[in-house]
Amino acid sequence: MSKFVSAVCAISTVLPAAAVAQSAPQGDRSYPAGAEQLEDKTLEEAGVGEIVVTATRRPERLQDVPTSITALSGDQLERAGITSTQQLTQVTPGLNFTQSSFSPQPTIRGIGTRGTTPGDESVVPVYVDGVYQPALSSTVIELNSIERIEVLKGPQGALLGRNATGGAINIITRTPTVERAMDFSISYGRFNEVVGKAYITGGSGPIAADLALLYSHDDGYIRNIATGSQTGDRRVYSMRSKIRIEPTSNFNVTFIGGHAKSSDTSSVATRALNRNTIARRFNPAVLLPTGFYETSATEYTPLQITNNTLAAVAEWSLPNISIHSVSGHQAFELVTLADTDTTPLNLATSTIPSMSKSFYQDLYLVSKQEGPFSWILGGTFFHDRSGTENVLNTSTAFPSGVKSSTKLSSAVRTSSLAAWGQIGYDITDELNITLGGRYTRDRKQFHIVNNATGATIDAQKTWSKFTPSGSILLKLAPTLNVYGKVGQAFKAGIFPSTTFSAKPAEPETVTQYEIGFKGGLTNWLRVNLAGYYTDYTNVQVSVRDPITLLSNLENAASARIYGAEADIVIEPLRRLNIRAGASLLNGKYKDYRNAQVFIPTGLGGNAAATQDAGGKKIIRTPFTTLNLGVDYAFELSGGSEIAMNANLYYSGHSYWEASNRLVQPRMTLVNAELSYLDASQHVRFAIWGTNLLNKKYPLSVLASTIADSTFPARPREAGVRMSVSFR
Repeated sequence: MSKFVSAVCAISTVLPAAAVAQSAPQGDRSYPAGAEQLEDKTLEEAGVGEIVVTATRRPERLQDVPTSITALSGDQLERAGITSTQQLTQVTPGLNFTQSSFSPQPTIRGIGTRGTTPGDESVVPVYVDGVYQPALSSTVIELNSIERIEVLKGPQGALLGRNATGGAINIITRTPTVERAMDFSISYGRFNEVVGKAYITGGSGPIAADLALLYSHDDGYIRNIATGSQTGDRRVYSMRSKIRIEPTSNFNVTFIGGHAKSSDTSSVATRALNRNTIARRFNPAVLLPTGFYETSATEYTPLQITNNTLAAVAEWSLPNISIHSVSGHQAFELVTLADTDTTPLNLATSTIPSMSKSFYQDLYLVSKQEGPFSWILGGTFFHDRSGTENVLNTSTAFPSGVKSSTKLSSAVRTSSLAAWGQIGYDITDELNITLGGRYTRDRKQFHIVNNATGATIDAQKTWSKFTPSGSILLKLAPTLNVYGKVGQAFKAGIFPSTTFSAKPAEPETVTQYEIGFKGGLTNWLRVNLAGYYTDYTNVQVSVRDPITLLSNLENAASARIYGAEADIVIEPLRRLNIRAGASLLNGKYKDYRNAQVFIPTGLGGNAAATQDAGGKKIIRTPFTTLNLGVDYAFELSGGSEIAMNANLYYSGHSYWEASNRLVQPRMTLVNAELSYLDASQHVRFAIWGTNLLNKKYPLSVLASTIADSTFPARPREAGVRMSVSFR
């Protein structure tokens, strides 16, 4: 705590010195030579001025929030070819969204989820309309009728503190209106991919409702050379409805219901990286793929996910405060069978059925009174029951050929209570200081049964932690701010729900120090910069049992991460928008003496070992990422329009495991779209393309004693889309 106070004091002495910086006067409307003048319109419409975000639990200008946030509208995401949260990597500096077999693992500034078992939660949590999504696989969401997405970077221990050691992703969907509106789109692309979306809203009096539908399917992009069939196919169905009731001008409540179901074979249509599979020991001539988009695995079933959500969000506005309530329930199920040896031989498989049922309740007060003080005070209750039913892993021992299996059922109950708050004070009109914190108490109960022997384990443990935060914001001018921030968050411990053990991974703690600059330099240019240093202690890392192949978490001692980010928005000409971002990040384990590694035997498969990984790079963390998006539209005679946009994303190399043996290569991805909007302004026809450079890169690489298993990301795709909108 003393370090935290010292850091806030140090920042407070540094920032006022920056006030000597010169800035453009308020209202400067100068443009580059030859640029077309913008018409008078709101800053938000201008694209580089005022953007309102709710990441701090109250509406605030993005430029006035003393933390690094990337905010993107639904239109911006669509133009960039971003159709799911997993693709936010391509437009968000510092965010890396990868996958470990079937489990998505978002990482922000080197801090990400490494577990895959039921009862675990993401350290980059996803909130949809303020409702927490606890199940790990529910962090991947197909986007439909999105108003905006806010990606918060760094520990969010005070206001969004549920395990948010890395950051948070805040998704805001469209709000139903009494005025009728309809949007429909249908897209067709490579691999017979069909994507249909629909949104309709309307109402009467104090009641408005909407309905958002999405359907997607394709024939798959991976060829199975053992069966001659096509695989890697995916099918998604989703529905979301909101009913907003506003009986009085100062009270409203929104009821939300959602259902999503998906079936995906891409994550189980694996191949052995560099032909490294134990199957070669049994049969040196075993059928193995030679092409990048090929598999020879035959014992697998699709990854099937069902997610049902119910929520109620209410707001009551009083003269000096507003009262907010967010209630959410999630019921989640997942099942899959993976061919662990990746070949036609019947050597090793893994069946992981899991479920989760949770309830989440936020209740908080927000101040509204005039004056230098502002505050937020709230409490959170969270309860989750997650578990597995007959987790079955089979493997064949070499050279005896004896088949072994592990069959476990487990349940993890999580009960969490938190009290949190934040207070801000305007020392002057130009200088604000904000202090906050959260006290969290997590209790986990664990039960596991070995169905083969009848042996059971029952255990429980409680963890509690106070995580403070503080920031200082200095206004150099109405559109220029500098800030300093210290934030802390912790992730509670977790029991190994797929391993017959009562030893939990202990909590991890992240403390991050950040300084930043947010500047609307002119009416056509916005530049946001941030630098940070992170202390990362008791790091939870994934380990895999060499015999059963089941995943577990353990603690590495510590890591340190530092880096810098830039987010630039330019509108040099009317209807021309340029958005660029960059992230430079250096993250290493400081102390990790007994890191689990897998060393190739040369005969096929790996030998499990431990080594000192101190000084090694943190996994799934590229040193350099860059993104550049450009869109331009021009009007034709009669009121029609042609729009062009392209988005480029570059990522440097990174590593998949602690020894840094398995490398994720550098990659450059390009998406583009050309569209025509008819004179009625209702119908748009588009030609689109993704991964236009046809970059071949893995979406996941997983090492075990059985194999180095991988599956590819999608290749180049192109297609057409028709959209109809009535608003």
